[in-house]
Amino acid sequence: MVTPVASRTAVVPAPSADANSVLPLAPRDTKKRWRQLCAQPATIARDAELADTLEELADADSDIAAELLLSLGEADRRRVVAAILIDAAREPENAVRLAGRFCRTDPTVAADHGYALVATLARAGEFDAALRFVQRHDVTAGETENPSKWLGALFTRWAERQPQLAARAATALASEGLRAEALQSVATAWVKSDPAGAANFFAAGWAGRADDGALRSHTLVAVVRAWSSSDASAAMRYAQSSPMLLAGDRAALLAEFSTRRGP
Repeated sequence: MVTPVASRTAVVPAPSADANSVLPLAPRDTKKRWRQLCAQPATIARDAELADTLEELADADSDIAAELLLSLGEADRRRVVAAILIDAAREPENAVRLAGRFCRTDPTVAADHGYALVATLARAGEFDAALRFVQRHDVTAGETENPSKWLGALFTRWAERQPQLAARAATALASEGLRAEALQSVATAWVKSDPAGAANFFAAGWAGRADDGALRSHTLVAVVRAWSSSDASAAMRYAQSSPMLLAGDRAALLAEFSTRRGP
């Protein structure tokens, strides 16, 4: 037997406080909450809530996201964007996409946003993703640094963990100027942990660039210079004997060593 239904009107329970806390805010409410947060002293909890709000809006309403980001002072913008990128690094391509958007939205602090991404992805071992970001980024009118602004930081960190992979990635760069800069960063970082290994690697040639004698010689100069800081005698012996150094580079290195030693 079916029990009679006294009323067809559905009774909807009132949402709990916890349920309300996860409901998306309307734009007006979002801006109001944002202003309330901005009026508070800077704390980890406050920055985390700002970062969560901005990350959600980045895709949902990019115009409001840009407006809210630029309403912050420069120091707050650096911290909030860095927090977003640290969280997004679990999906490297998403982190790269967000960093590019923040750099375009906030050109006056774009260099810092880029450094934050490179450092975050490097800590996660996502060096290839970081390199794609560096290669894609175009300098905007509000920026004063050149396009390789993050290259040195990236390849320094990469060489500290994976020196041979970093060196091969550097030699694969299409731009001669960027390639030389990246190789110098690799050489300088690598030589701190294994100077002889770095010198032998570059002297032997690498990944399709073994015939580039000038590039190899210039990279070896960077290795030997850095090497001389920890073992000047070994660095000088290498400079005197290596057949891979061009005559001009060898002469310049030996002259430097002679000047340091004095009469």
